[in-house]
Amino acid sequence: MKNIKLTSTTGADVLINWGNVHYVKKSSNYFGEETTEIHCGKQIIQVKESVASIESMLSDPTIQLLEESSD
Repeated sequence: MKNIKLTSTTGADVLINWGNVHYVKKSSNYFGEETTEIHCGKQIIQVKESVASIESMLSDPTIQLLEESSD
C-alpha cells in the first residue's frame, strides 16, 4: 500500500492510501481557485496540489512515499 501526503483546500495535511484512489481530476472551488479532486469510491477529497504535481510525486524515485510495512 502506498500512501501520499497532500494538503487539503482547508490547509490540513491529508494522508491518502493511493490504492483506494479511483481517479484524479482538475477542478475549482466556489471562489474560482484551481484545486484537484481525488476520487476514492463515493468520497471526494479536494487538495491544493495539481494533477501534474501529484503525478510527479508518484513517479519520482527520490520522493519517499509512505509504505505500510509487511510485519
